[in-house]
Order: sequence, then structure tokens, then C-alpha cells
Amino acid sequence: MKPRILLIDDDASLRRVTEYNLSSAGFTVLGAASGKEGLALFRKHDPDLVITDVQLGDLNGLQILAAVKNESPITPVLVITAFGSIELAVTAMQEGAFTFLAKPFDREALRLFCRKALEMRELHEQKQQLSGEVNRLTGTEGMETANSAMAELLDTARRAANSEATILIAGESGTGKEVLARLIHQHSPRAQRAHGGGELCRHPGKPSGKRTLRPCQRRLHRRGEQPQGEVSVRRRRHPVSR
Repeated sequence: MKPRILLIDDDASLRRVTEYNLSSAGFTVLGAASGKEGLALFRKHDPDLVITDVQLGDLNGLQILAAVKNESPITPVLVITAFGSIELAVTAMQEGAFTFLAKPFDREALRLFCRKALEMRELHEQKQQLSGEVNRLTGTEGMETANSAMAELLDTARRAANSEATILIAGESGTGKEVLARLIHQHSPRAQRAHGGGELCRHPGKPSGKRTLRPCQRRLHRRGEQPQGEVSVRRRRHPVSR
């Protein structure tokens, strides 16, 4: 299936030329002469990529950019304009534009940016699929238990996930600390970011039966081991000293 591009430009002649350029490169192009028409086509056809002019008469390109990113964050947006400025370009990039092109632009450059933007979208979709598969395989989706103590632990972990406090997960090896860490990450405001792994560090010279563990570098969670054969979750209000 050909990638579908929504082109929003109130300049009819330039829109026709750009449509032909992209169509001849193998893309399916939907043309819109105004911002409102463009948003209507976006909601109806869910294109893979949006190209919008800045000056549209009814709306401007930054409003289109904001609306697209609000409804579909993974959809890349290319902003084009005949009134380019460094300030405008910086603003567009800060608000999530894939790139900013000043008219007149080279047709091969436009095709290249479209391919790069679509590749980025595909990689993002693959990342989401792999993340969902990892969560499924590690048991963080729909985790249930009939044990009251474990149910209390899971409830505490979910509530702790919304906290900005550092979280320490402690327990013997093989008791599910990593699964619990993923559960906390999945229910936290950082769920869309990558889950950072961590390592256990043991103080030298301590007997194996009584392990004293110092925190290792970990971005979202810190974890340790204790010999009681259970997992516990503790919240620390202050960062662990290094």
C-alpha cells in the first residue's frame, strides 16, 4: 500500500505541482486548500504524513501542527512557507515538526524528507509493538493474584508509580523484582519512555548470607536484594546518596 500524504496549501498552482511531484515518487496525495479542509481530511483518512503551509488564510501551519500532534503524536508533519525565518523554524521544530522547508524548495529534497519522515514513523510504530510484546511476555499486563499479600504489594506498586519519589525494590533473586519494576514503569507518567534496566551491586567483603547492597545507576528505579525470599516496595523521599 502506497504511503498516504496530506498536503495543505492555499496556493493552488504550487499545490498541483507538489502533488504531481509526490505522486510520481510513489505516494498517494490528498490535497487541501485550507486549514479546516486539511484537518477534515486528516480525521477522515488518517494519512501517514502531513505537509502544511504556514499561511493558509483560515488557520496557520503551526495550528495545523498542534492539532495533528494532539490527535496523532506519531504522525510526522513537514512545515513549508514562503516567509521563512529562523524564529519561525525554531518554533515549528520545538512544537514537533519533522522539518521546516522554505519555498521554493527542491523537489528531490522534499521527496527525501518525506521518505525520512515515514521511516521515522515506521520505527516508532515498531517500537510500540515491541514494547507491548515485551510487556506481555514479562507479565506486566493484566497481572492478577489470589494472594492477599501480593495483591497489597501490587496495589502499593501501582500507587507508587504516580509518585516522583525514588523507588527501591528489594527481594531475593528470582522473586520478580524486574517484573514489578516494569509494572511500576507501565503505570507511571513515564510509561511512553524507554524502561531503564538496572544492576545489583554488592558491597565487597560481606558474607553471601547477609548481603548489603549499594545502589547502582538506574534512571527510574533502584533495586536491591534481601534474604527473606519476598519482594517489597519502599519509597524514598530523597535520592540515595552515592
